[in-house]
Amino acid sequence: MRRSGTVEATAGGASAQAISTKMANTLAASTRLQQTYNPVNIATVRDVDANRREGRAKLRKNKPGRKM
Repeated sequence: MRRSGTVEATAGGASAQAISTKMANTLAASTRLQQTYNPVNIATVRDVDANRREGRAKLRKNKPGRKM
């Protein structure tokens, strides 16, 4: 299984342990292997960035002592 298979399996909900078993290696125990075979998912990065913006706006709106 190549990198694309790992990315697809992770996106589909497979655990690192399950992928490690399929690949017959120590992916689950090795951060280096995880970074190699399952690189950053741009869609997830963008989702988290959007969540941060939303959270920041909520925190600013509810900040104590803020003038209305």
